[in-house]
Amino acid sequence: MSTRVKLLEASARSRLLYSCQSWELAASELRKLETIWNGFLRKMITKGYKRKNVPPEYVKAKKKAKKSGDTVPEPDGLDWAYVIDNENLRLITKTTNISSFCKIQHLKYIAHITRLENDALQKQLLFKLEHKKYSRDPWIKMEKDLNISKEQIQKTMQNKQEFMSLLHQVYN
Repeated sequence: MSTRVKLLEASARSRLLYSCQSWELAASELRKLETIWNGFLRKMITKGYKRKNVPPEYVKAKKKAKKSGDTVPEPDGLDWAYVIDNENLRLITKTTNISSFCKIQHLKYIAHITRLENDALQKQLLFKLEHKKYSRDPWIKMEKDLNISKEQIQKTMQNKQEFMSLLHQVYN
């Protein structure tokens, strides 16, 4: 399983989240990415797509009807939830969720930018954006995620080891 997960992370996750450190994702976009990632994980484990309360006869009839173009009436009381929920899926495969991974990558990138020289273009853009009238302040979301003030975040980001330990405390 660990080899499969490493291969999946190296090939699929790297492509799925290419350059995610610079993204500002909406909740709906994160849910879509999470769904795709969980689909990959479900394919790796036995009975990953098994539903809780769906009779096998109905599944067989549905497959036959799909091939022939017919419809099958849905029986009462079906529970379409998976037997293995997403949290247990991550525990079985020993992976993290995509939203945490993206947030950590984004925060590491912002910390990297804050450690650059003051004349670096990336740093100028990051700190100038917060003063524009119509742009979103990137620090508000970081304050909410890390539970510390903007000034504390900026100070902590200057020391890479201190910032990494903060990330470890918050996301583990």
